[in-house]
Amino acid sequence: MPTIGRRRFAGLFVRGAALAAALCARNAEAAEEETPFDRLAMLAAYLSQNSVPEALACFDPQMKDYAVIQANIEAIAAQTDVLCAIDVVEEKGEGGDRKLDTDWFVELRSQADGGPVERRRERVQIEMKKFPKYWKIVAMAPVSILDPIHIQ
Repeated sequence: MPTIGRRRFAGLFVRGAALAAALCARNAEAAEEETPFDRLAMLAAYLSQNSVPEALACFDPQMKDYAVIQANIEAIAAQTDVLCAIDVVEEKGEGGDRKLDTDWFVELRSQADGGPVERRRERVQIEMKKFPKYWKIVAMAPVSILDPIHIQ
């Protein structure tokens, strides 16, 4: 089996470390280039995974109705299995501010045996703002799309 001299090994190690650093820097840049569409896709995925903290991180805690949104997301995650899809119908704005007309589909399936299933489809108006690293929702209407399941 051939041996590699210390110099050659050190050269390979340095080149490998440089390549790893370049890839990490590229991934960090890509993370900083998040778009409003990326954030809405993440929100839909987090809601579908019942990931409450991650879903709430998509919203600005200073926004109107944040407490209602927080309570509703916590309730639907505790009571139901969620399937969520968000499509952007129209986007307005530039720079760090966007107004989006979105089409939401939400299916709430009760976690109780034989419990109800509720499907919702609604147009939701969203305003988003670019914060230092991430886009966040700063206004949303109607917030009722995130209401807990209605038991009849």
